Amino acid sequence: MEELILALVRKNNNLRATRDLLLPKLISGELDVSTLPEPEEALAA
Repeated sequence: MEELILALVRKNNNLRATRDLLLPKLISGELDVSTLPEPEEALAA
């Protein structure tokens, strides 16, 4: 159980860092995601 918790904490930290890196670029228009395909989960919902 502790290994799972540590793995999830690491993933959460990685996701947080990725968000902090990408969000300003997305908001400023430096990155354009309009041409990317929709994820399968979003289409099924």
